[in-house]
Amino acid sequence: MCILIAMVLAAVLYWIQLVVVAFKFDVTLFKKICLSCAVLIVTVAAVTGSFLLMRSGPQKVGLGLIVIPAAILVPVLFFLLTTVFEKLPRFAIILIVLKAIGFLIALVGFVLCASACIPKQSAVVIAGIGIIATVAAIGVIYVIVVGCSAKDHQLPRSKCNEDEQLPLKRF
Repeated sequence: MCILIAMVLAAVLYWIQLVVVAFKFDVTLFKKICLSCAVLIVTVAAVTGSFLLMRSGPQKVGLGLIVIPAAILVPVLFFLLTTVFEKLPRFAIILIVLKAIGFLIALVGFVLCASACIPKQSAVVIAGIGIIATVAAIGVIYVIVVGCSAKDHQLPRSKCNEDEQLPLKRF
């Protein structure tokens, strides 16, 4: 049950982060569509995996549908943060690395559960997906607080081209 709550929480937090980035920052329509499709795939897979995991039927398939699509969330976080910041701060890089580590932990737990007849390593999966959900929550807060305040003090990207430099004053 903890696996289901953590994965649904991670998907909901990514939808919130996507909405904040889409409305607050300059994002092209193509990028909005691509990011929305990626998060939609994760959401549909998480809901389907939740139903399969809750039933007494194919638990390994349900667990796989929850864990494997979580790999999509790592590049989604990267693209969302590069949309907010021109150059990624160290904290944003740390968030991406933690997200990847959380996915790897969940994947190892899934492999251990899938190879056993009776899944005993579900705590490893819960830990990995818990890390993913925690990073999603921190990412939402980080984008709202730091990203919005940093964006208020920066010039729009279209005005920051190297070709359009300000002319030097002549004495």
